[in-house]
Amino acid sequence: MLLLAKSTGLIITFCIVGVIIIVALIFLLVYLNLLKKKRKIENDASSYYLKIIEAMGGIDNILQVSAHYSRLSFVLNDKKLIDESLIEGIGVIKTSQKIILVVGEKALEFEKAILKEKEK
Repeated sequence: MLLLAKSTGLIITFCIVGVIIIVALIFLLVYLNLLKKKRKIENDASSYYLKIIEAMGGIDNILQVSAHYSRLSFVLNDKKLIDESLIEGIGVIKTSQKIILVVGEKALEFEKAILKEKEK
């Protein structure tokens, strides 16, 4: 009887350790997946400004660009050249003088990249 109690305790201990290992592996896989997604988002963001330029009708159509918090303001040569399908998923504000895109926290980074592209 005493031997059975000891072996049962040992089995329970192994089960608990096994469950802990499985949970740790699951957390590790989830963490690695989140890191992978974050890197992909960062890579997409670094070239996203090119899509913005294309959506605004090309670099030659952009007269001015400026960042304000989470928004990019554009003054364009011809507003008819805007490709609405490329900016469909983000906030767009059109005024008589400007086009404002709500692009998030990377607005300043995008502004710098677009201005650098204009200098070429």
